[in-house]
Amino acid sequence: MTTSDKRAAAPSKETAAPITESQAQSSNSNDRLQEEKSIDLAALEENVEPLNFDPSGIYYDGPTGKYLVDAGQYFRTYGRKSPVITGVERFYQSQGEDPNEAKVSAKKAIADAEIDQHVEWSGNIAGYQKGLIHSSDGKPMLVLTSPSLFTATSGPAPIISDIFKQALPDQLQRDIFTGWLAGFYRSVLAGIHHPAPMLCLAGDVNAGKSLLAYIVKLVGGGRSANPHTAWTGSLPWNDNLCAAELLLLDDCQGSTDIRSRMNFASNFKEAIYAGEVDMKKRHYSSMSVRPIWRVMVCCNVNAESLLILPPIGNDMTDKVILLKVEPITTPIDTSHVEGRESFQQMILNEMPMLADYLMKFELPDNLRDSRSGVLAWRHPDLSQVIESHKPESKFEELILTAITDPHCGLWHDLPRMLSASEIEGRLIHRDSPVRDQVKAVLGAWTAACGTFLSKLASGDSTTIQPADYDTHKKRNYYWVHR
Repeated sequence: MTTSDKRAAAPSKETAAPITESQAQSSNSNDRLQEEKSIDLAALEENVEPLNFDPSGIYYDGPTGKYLVDAGQYFRTYGRKSPVITGVERFYQSQGEDPNEAKVSAKKAIADAEIDQHVEWSGNIAGYQKGLIHSSDGKPMLVLTSPSLFTATSGPAPIISDIFKQALPDQLQRDIFTGWLAGFYRSVLAGIHHPAPMLCLAGDVNAGKSLLAYIVKLVGGGRSANPHTAWTGSLPWNDNLCAAELLLLDDCQGSTDIRSRMNFASNFKEAIYAGEVDMKKRHYSSMSVRPIWRVMVCCNVNAESLLILPPIGNDMTDKVILLKVEPITTPIDTSHVEGRESFQQMILNEMPMLADYLMKFELPDNLRDSRSGVLAWRHPDLSQVIESHKPESKFEELILTAITDPHCGLWHDLPRMLSASEIEGRLIHRDSPVRDQVKAVLGAWTAACGTFLSKLASGDSTTIQPADYDTHKKRNYYWVHR
């Protein structure tokens, strides 16, 4: 299309359609949003400190050969020496040095930094302030950024308060959630890790779980990472987890594989309730640190989604909080980009007031825990769903089906003391009525049957009960009752 064609296609002032009232309101709304954005950008520009290349703020990362320059709110990384030397030259010239002298001084300053300000590791560590620290064995490490915590400011936070009340209308659940959240904020603010239960929020699709997760992330410093792959498998690196205060699993696909869920439980306990964590990052030696962590899970309310949680046995019963989330209605329409951005800005505006509320919040005595600070309370409806879908519960149902089948003669000698392999052999016998179902439940894990029987025997099962341990054959035996 030519320029004259474009002019012809454009409506003239006389023929252009008039702006309706709704369009005018939309236009005014967009203008206000643009004005807010420009104000926010101006505020950000005012907070950005100039990069002056002061040699005292330049570090040398030995393992990677990179230079780290203090840029105010973070350390900027340079892979080549020349731009750093140029920057230091400009710094010395700004201090009044002759250009030739500045060139010599800059080269010497960088050479000195490679020796005197050499670090063995650089990156981010959850809950740590930006700057030089040392590992437990004395190695110098450089933290590149700090968590972005909001400064507590007295005042109301009506929108966030309404979100909490809608999501958790029950006062007990809301106190548990607020107590856990208050402990998170105080822990990061103090720079001290405090073990706390895994917080699981379960609700219907689009109930607002991710909105709550967003607020929790802001409270903890604005950084999150998903630990599911690392904790259910065997990833060699975990530095992305060590760099985030909130370890968040938001609508991840759960696994019915008992081994993955047990790995999840084991890694969670090691990460939250143990001492230092081995931080493994590419190109670096392993370092022992103590990240300031909290773990949060958001999932749907059905049984399949709840299977993302680790098995809640005796070792996990005091380490998992399970709350039921009700649907949230936002004060403005967030189905479009402008509405979502505007609503996020409303949340950000109230975060200092929420921080103040969390600093002053007092958890009721009956909801306190001496170790974790907050009681690992679980909603009874959700607990019932989990209990009914435990793999060992399904395994017990299959055993009951087999031993009560009048046409199956494999269990005529009950009650009888049997080993795990003997019980499994009867269940997968060609004449067993549950042969295929048992194979599906046990999967390829050879220890599955023994694990399920051990859990049933230690619980309140009337079908499987503990018997003697054969020290000669080194195996457990179980009483099987009809």
